[in-house]
Amino acid sequence: FFFGSKSLKNLHVVHIQGNPLSETDMNKALDATEAGAQPTASQKKSLTVLTISNHDWIAGDAISSGDDKRTIFSALLAESIVQQKQIENFSILAEVVSQDIIEEMERSHPSCQYLSTVELQALFTAQVLEHRELLPVWEELTDEYGSEIYVKNIRYFAELGQPITFRDLEEVAFKYGQTAIGYRWRNRLYLNPTPKTTPIVFQEGDALVVIAEHGGTYKPALSASELALQADVLADA
Repeated sequence: FFFGSKSLKNLHVVHIQGNPLSETDMNKALDATEAGAQPTASQKKSLTVLTISNHDWIAGDAISSGDDKRTIFSALLAESIVQQKQIENFSILAEVVSQDIIEEMERSHPSCQYLSTVELQALFTAQVLEHRELLPVWEELTDEYGSEIYVKNIRYFAELGQPITFRDLEEVAFKYGQTAIGYRWRNRLYLNPTPKTTPIVFQEGDALVVIAEHGGTYKPALSASELALQADVLADA
């Protein structure tokens, strides 16, 4: 669990041993996480829940199938508890193996997001084999130095409650020296969205996915004109 109410500095990590399939243990973990969050009066709590697979599934298909079921159950349990606590801004991401499970769960529980690391590895391998010139790009993204992929608060790029297109977000990110590749909207992730000229109204908890060399610190956007001026100043610095 992670309550994102401030920038990621001086993090205090709490490790709680327990069963992720136990409602009692899950509640203890959430309570401990919530106790460490100290948002200001103007900030809303934004909770992120990650459920990571037990990588013993590598030993065989029988284990992977059961591991996916445990991961999904844990994610759904977390969703139920978060809703009971009436936390409005939350996102849940579950790592699974089977792509079929992802398609099924996205239909029945669209509030959760699912990631298949095996599918990503297969796509990465196929892409590099077909386009070897992309290997340096992936090496740059996966190296501990250089550019990385960040999920940043949308308030740094757009005014909340006001329509903006992804094309406009790309231009703002570019002035920051970053490359926008997608966004998280209403707890769903959109990468390389099309069409890019469709207006979108973002709210608290939404985010922009960018490629950048560092996380950076920005003043939240107050208006479209102030945001553009701020980006121009940073670009000239």
